[in-house]
Amino acid sequence: MATKVKTGNGTKNEAQRLRRSSRSQKILVIGCTGFAGVRCVEWTRITEIENIADFDVVFVSSGSLTSAVDNLSNTAGKESADLVEAAHDLQNLQIRLRERLIRVLRSGGSVFATVHPYRGANLCNGHFSRRSCTSNTSWLPLPVATEREPGDTLNLQDEQFARYFSMVKNWPQVFGQRYNRADLGFLTEGELDPKPRARLTAQDIALDRQGQMVSATQRFVLHKDTGPGYEGGRSYESDGYFTSGPLILLPPLTQAIEEEGIRVLLEDFCGLEARTPSPAFAQAMRLPGEDALDAE
Repeated sequence: MATKVKTGNGTKNEAQRLRRSSRSQKILVIGCTGFAGVRCVEWTRITEIENIADFDVVFVSSGSLTSAVDNLSNTAGKESADLVEAAHDLQNLQIRLRERLIRVLRSGGSVFATVHPYRGANLCNGHFSRRSCTSNTSWLPLPVATEREPGDTLNLQDEQFARYFSMVKNWPQVFGQRYNRADLGFLTEGELDPKPRARLTAQDIALDRQGQMVSATQRFVLHKDTGPGYEGGRSYESDGYFTSGPLILLPPLTQAIEEEGIRVLLEDFCGLEARTPSPAFAQAMRLPGEDALDAE
């Protein structure tokens, strides 16, 4: 379980830090397009961004990605070579994005993520000659567990998100962190031997009636190896020498389109006056083979 950090103004300070002039920060929006003054890219065109780690703030809207995974999952029994390849490409795209978002966090940048309930697609072509699996959460840069615990009673811990949560009437899931220390080894890549230990911290943004996280800020911390420890293990400094930038986990909106949520976050945390672009259905994410399937 991640260590919970209780600080009264942690995210407020984060908001103040992000509210620099738009000329001095680089902002990327993934999954929504049409916002003026920031770089916007659809999921299918992420590879056009050469260096995502060069951005100070990244907003990730996973609504269209979730729809694409649902469309792939609904093709069970009708799989074509194109659809299997599409699932393979979508998974690889998410893995590459995950690696780049880790670099954003490593460089002190911020990632705002709207996270939909888990969806998965497992496709095979012919007699299992080719199998591809993908999901709508493979892109997340840090280990995040979700539990289907729907609710509508909210205890907002951080008023900086009041406008966002005014558009969230209920939610389908809560967040948690379940991992073994070995699962965090990828966060120490590039560090000199002996490898440090990575751990996660979580700060509440909003809780449900039971005190479970509806929204949270997650970071990873690196602790220096100090040599042999108890029973052949290793010993590590209690205070970390590095703390990453924040991964801010948010539920999807229920009272407005997802683009409206991104607009509010851009205004409240980056000081940008952003106009809500066209709804997501006008920018539908289509995968190879879908059109032929729809025609059947």
